[in-house]
Amino acid sequence: MNRLAARNFARPDPGPESDVLSGSLAPPTAELAAGTSTNKMGSAPLSDLPALKNSPKYIFFTDFDGTITLQDSNDFMTDNIGFGTALRKKGNEDVLQGRRDFRDSFQEMMNSISAPYNECIDLLLKNIQLDPGFKEFHAYARANNIPIVVLSGGMTPVIRGLLGHLLGEGAASELQIVSNDVKARPGKDINEERGWEIVFHDDSGFGHDKSLEIRKYSSLPQSERPYLFYAGDGVSDLSAAKETDLMFAKAGRDLVVYCEKEHVPFTTFTNFSDILSVVKDVVSGKVSVKDTAGGRGSRYIMAASTTAVAKKGDFAIDPDQALKASKALLAHIKKTAEETASNSNKKNLLDSADDGQSLSVAETPVWLTVTTKRHIHDSKALKPNKIYLPHPLHTDTESSICLIVADPQRHYKNVVASEEFPEELRKRVTRVIDYKHLTAKVKQYEAQRKLLAEHDIFLADDRIINRLPKAISVFYKSTTKRPIPVVFQSKKPKEQGKRVKRDPNEINCRPVTEVAAEIQKAIGAALVNLSPSTNTAVKVGYAGMQPKALSENIVKVANEMANKFVPKKKNGIKSMFVKGPETVALPIWQDEELWVDAETDVVANGSEKAKAIEARKEQANVGKKRKSLDAASDDEPKTKKAKKEAVPESNDDKLDKQISERKSKLRNAKKKANTLTMSLLSDVS
Repeated sequence: MNRLAARNFARPDPGPESDVLSGSLAPPTAELAAGTSTNKMGSAPLSDLPALKNSPKYIFFTDFDGTITLQDSNDFMTDNIGFGTALRKKGNEDVLQGRRDFRDSFQEMMNSISAPYNECIDLLLKNIQLDPGFKEFHAYARANNIPIVVLSGGMTPVIRGLLGHLLGEGAASELQIVSNDVKARPGKDINEERGWEIVFHDDSGFGHDKSLEIRKYSSLPQSERPYLFYAGDGVSDLSAAKETDLMFAKAGRDLVVYCEKEHVPFTTFTNFSDILSVVKDVVSGKVSVKDTAGGRGSRYIMAASTTAVAKKGDFAIDPDQALKASKALLAHIKKTAEETASNSNKKNLLDSADDGQSLSVAETPVWLTVTTKRHIHDSKALKPNKIYLPHPLHTDTESSICLIVADPQRHYKNVVASEEFPEELRKRVTRVIDYKHLTAKVKQYEAQRKLLAEHDIFLADDRIINRLPKAISVFYKSTTKRPIPVVFQSKKPKEQGKRVKRDPNEINCRPVTEVAAEIQKAIGAALVNLSPSTNTAVKVGYAGMQPKALSENIVKVANEMANKFVPKKKNGIKSMFVKGPETVALPIWQDEELWVDAETDVVANGSEKAKAIEARKEQANVGKKRKSLDAASDDEPKTKKAKKEAVPESNDDKLDKQISERKSKLRNAKKKANTLTMSLLSDVS
């Protein structure tokens, strides 16, 4: 560990008027090694609120572990040198269910770590990475007078040292940190085995009640109060969940579960690039804080993982309808499985020992089916499109990943082996192979089948994925393991607005942290396979998911399908349904007009469009063979033309009647479908 990092880790948390906040570095103190805490309790008066120093309009509060960083440093120590992952997760679950306080659970985690303090720090320096979007977010916040206040349930010396190491000493020194502390145990040196212990910030059940710091600002008079943001991911953020104007909760983490349970409005994110997109829209006035959060007390939850706010005129599905359909469908799948099991005398060997629910039921896929008025695509696309979900499809941390990359494979193997690449993800990447070696080693059908069986998920570089059907045809006979496209190449550099030619000897690859983030996003995405058809099915979840989580995925996929892939957006869709493999399809949206507007499909005689079409037809006849032209010579006697049959007059009244009957039939079908949904929902309740 270098001297700079050592100084950062040893320095206790400064107060609001410290040298750290004014830009200079305070020297290490002897208090830490002596076993005394430097935290000051009590609420500060207005003059002691450092975030208000430059009269900001917005303040951004954020958790540190697992939010600013990709890994939680405390969880990482507990899992690797403490009592392990299983006991830690059980403690988190107890906190979420209200069976114990976070303070007791966290104290137990820290007490399980016996390694000396300096060894813990060395471990964290080698393994903890910064969120790939945080540097850009920090630069934007700094340029727009948005103070960033770190509120953490961790330990201040650890946080400040990691920030200095990952963000840079100068940038890290500007951030206010409010957290717990650490000290030497009585009669021990901090750098000996079991020589340190945590010192909690306050006496609350959280150990550090983050709401107390936020309330200093939220309780200000309306004329002086800035807008307050908060970003978090886990159980240490529960105390802050209801205190700010806009809550960002990391997708797939415990904070999302809590917000769903307590009906707290929030916006999900996968990294700080998502947060930056939303904050920019709010600051620029494109959208209000209230609209982005769905309104305090609202049950609407917006996923910001790829798009922050729906544009005016865009298609938007009703979240309540999606939730009703999700509840009814999941209840029906579970009920059907129970009835099937009760009618069978054989014991289901796939039953889970914990809750008795069949694993096969939990893994039953749920599909969103979209029916359009025209073909959604003009050809069968070999490369699927991705829609990033608020609740990823692949959550199994034990599933293995095979990366199929562009040449040379050695560079990408080095990327995965790099210290900047997350260790948990590295363990899952069990093979890296480039296209050249792939075609040489797996030519035979049996070799392809073996490769398919050895890995759970296949990711392929966007540059070579269209060549894979020829190289590994067996993958395209399987519908569950088709390679998922990932973008590993970096964007072309620009000079004075023009793209610069690359050096042909340079390997075109994104930075390590961006490659890791791309992999993590891709494995949880929904895949959209477009084809020349009016029906498209997209997997949006599994029967083991909670109805709320499933409905959020449905809303996200439905909106993006309509706004990105369907011609004419809303006007091009007939219907949207959700269904299981063997269930009825429950409606979430249906259009009354089952055909495209006639004005765009029918061309009037004599119009410019009609003349252009006729001209194209005439040009097509130029290529006729001479023999066929000679056959129709002028010398040939003309035959008497047959008398044309009279064309019946149009009957608008009859057509109007047919249209009216068709609409009436459709309305009855929708009413019947909604009745079916409500009956299934009543069975659930």
